[in-house]
Amino acid sequence: GEVMSCPNCSISLTYHRFNHTLSCHYCGYRKDVPQHCPSCGSDHIRYFGKGTEKLEDELSTLLPGVPMLRLDNDTTVTKQSHEKILSQFKKENIPILMGTQMVAKGLDFPNVTLVGVIAADSELFADNYTASERTFDLLTQVFGRAGRAEKKGRAIVQTYQPEHPVIQLAAEQDYVSFFNSELMYRSSLSYPPYSDIIHFVFSGSDENDVKVAAVSSSEKARMLLKMHGLIDEVGWYEASPAPVARIDGKYRYRYWIKGKLDKNLIEILENIIHEHYNNKNRAKVYLSVDVNPFSMQ
Repeated sequence: GEVMSCPNCSISLTYHRFNHTLSCHYCGYRKDVPQHCPSCGSDHIRYFGKGTEKLEDELSTLLPGVPMLRLDNDTTVTKQSHEKILSQFKKENIPILMGTQMVAKGLDFPNVTLVGVIAADSELFADNYTASERTFDLLTQVFGRAGRAEKKGRAIVQTYQPEHPVIQLAAEQDYVSFFNSELMYRSSLSYPPYSDIIHFVFSGSDENDVKVAAVSSSEKARMLLKMHGLIDEVGWYEASPAPVARIDGKYRYRYWIKGKLDKNLIEILENIIHEHYNNKNRAKVYLSVDVNPFSMQ
């Protein structure tokens, strides 16, 4: 039951078969795969996952001898490796190209007639208001990689949520219906573009310092919203540990405000930032502020 985790970040390590190592995709920490469990000493070690290496193993078993290429962060670490893989795929007529989201965007190969998506709903329930938009966008783009010339194209989608409206509308390529339903959803919850989300993230080496700074700042924000008479029309969410609570040895807390970024709110933000950096006790705590963040992890 032991899970190998990064000593610097609050996430598990990822196994890489090509060099038999465990690595962290946040801070870059890497170590060799242990022969025995560090907790109990057992040599019964098992690997779980649905990454591109796992997919390559499955395809090699199902289609023995069929040439295939993989395009992901591990195969494109060197300069121009991305272009070399795509050039090889085209010039040598490699039957299969697999990879992460980078395979979905902007590629134009006339002879590609079939695309497949594994775990199409993996981002659908992410901690971000753009989750549905990003899922629809990604699926629409990957569907467009097949059948770009005279030959007809086909797309096969694997998902645990086949009846989900976003998956259904993406499969139908119905952008207008998705756009209208997404706007209704965001309007009902006052998400952008109907309001703005201001995300405050505090990070530092000492967890208590970070927590104190985040809680103090969030209370300061609430007080300022009250002073300006905005507390009833602007959403305020108190400080708590970030979903990924530690990255590269730095502890992380966050809070956010949701409201229209007008003159009054900008004045409040400036006050909060100045308050934090003018406090000598906060010198070891870094504050980042992101408006309508791409990710709230």
